[in-house]
Amino acid sequence: MKQNLRVHCFQHTACDNLNSCRELLLTHHAQVSTTEFFALPTEIALDIEALPNIQDVDLLIVMGGKIHAEDEANYPWLKIEKRWIRRYIALKKPVLGLCVGGQIIASALGAPVLKNERYTMSWNRVQSVANLPNDCFKMPQEMHVMSLSQDISALPKGAISLATNENFQNSCYQIGRNILGFQFSLEITQDGLTEFLDEAENIFDTEQSFIQLKNAPKDYFLNSHRVLEQAIEYVLQP
Repeated sequence: MKQNLRVHCFQHTACDNLNSCRELLLTHHAQVSTTEFFALPTEIALDIEALPNIQDVDLLIVMGGKIHAEDEANYPWLKIEKRWIRRYIALKKPVLGLCVGGQIIASALGAPVLKNERYTMSWNRVQSVANLPNDCFKMPQEMHVMSLSQDISALPKGAISLATNENFQNSCYQIGRNILGFQFSLEITQDGLTEFLDEAENIFDTEQSFIQLKNAPKDYFLNSHRVLEQAIEYVLQP
């Protein structure tokens, strides 16, 4: 990873932050800035000029959040965020989408985001898609990932599905070499997951299911962080 990288983060919920990703970026002396969409009053229209100058961003990371990627009625800034993303992608700049962030990128590129009946909060096993072109991003053959979402997006035009599981056919997708969308949370840490789950504890059917999520094997987190680091390196390659 090149030094002094200018990284910008689109954040949609206070507890859905960069987590492990921030430590990695700061290790490489990256300059990290954030747009906190969750802090914007919904009744005030956001001007696209209030977002960073695209030329000043080397890597965009679109985070998750407790929102539906197409709920522009309740979150009017989503329209502006997607417009900015389209302009950014048109310049073939690198971008990662994590969880809902992957769905926002897909929606910005015209793919529908489908709403499931229940919010998914679980460790899911995903498998890499076989027989992909050699230059595609390589997901592990199998890994456990944290899903914190109610929705799933279809593949945007030109996208390649990289991973799948029994619930979501397109768990991870790639467009060109500069766009990776993960419909799960690679950046999550044990502390970050605890914070997220503490806010959502009342939705669990039993206390046991809540505890099982919090006490997942450490390898689940470490493997996710390793794939995230590899993903950042991949989209930054010329």
